[in-house]
Order: sequence, then structure tokens, then C-alpha cells
Amino acid sequence: MQAIEDGMYEGDGSVASCFWPRHGVRVVTSGKAVDYVICYECLGMGVFSDEGQTGQSISRSHQKVLTDPLTAAGIKLAPSMKEKKEASRSANSN
Repeated sequence: MQAIEDGMYEGDGSVASCFWPRHGVRVVTSGKAVDYVICYECLGMGVFSDEGQTGQSISRSHQKVLTDPLTAAGIKLAPSMKEKKEASRSANSN
């Protein structure tokens, strides 16, 4: 959670329009859940709770904190938007 909070404070407010989230964190406190859905490509984050949803910019500075435990556990990450477009172009050229 600290990495997400630090990233929010370091975000410069600009968010591109792709929103291709590949990271998500659910925090449950006193029986209430808050979901943080993060796209490090456009630097946007959706925050979802019982009170509603908001958007927030985030920096890439702490992405590694969320990604490393997944890769260490052998969990394959979803392709980035760029990787997906390149794969599509490659498939179409064959």
C-alpha cells in the first residue's frame, strides 16, 4: 500500500487515455474493501469502494514493488498495450 500511496503523491496529474490496467490491489480494513486498479502505461489509477469510484494519476516509480512478487512467483504478466499491438502487427504481417 505504501508503494501505491507514494506513487499517487509523485504523480504529476497527467493521465493518457489508454487505461490498460495490469495491476490491482484490494485493501480490506474493518470489513470495507477498496480496490486500486493501476495502468502504468497511461499512469492512471481507478479507486473503487462502496462510496463510489475516483480516478488518480500515479507514477511508475514503485511499479517494481507490485510486479516483482508476481514474477518471483512465476505468474506471467499480461502483455502491455505496446506488446499487444506489436503481436497483432506481427500476426497480420504473416
